[in-house]
Amino acid sequence: MTADEAVVALLDALEAVGLPYMIVGSLASTFHGIPRSTRDADFVIEDIRGTIPPM
Repeated sequence: MTADEAVVALLDALEAVGLPYMIVGSLASTFHGIPRSTRDADFVIEDIRGTIPPM
C-alpha cells in the first residue's frame, strides 16, 4: 500500500464511522498550493466519546 492509498483508506474509514476530522500539516498545505518536503499526513480527529449513544 502506498502512502496515498493509506490516506484514502483512513479517510474512507473515518467517513464510514462518522468521526469528525480535519487534515493538517504538509498534506493540507500542499493541497492549498504551498508544498512542503515532508510529504506526511496529519489528521485531527474529534473525540466524540460520550456524545453518541452506544448501539
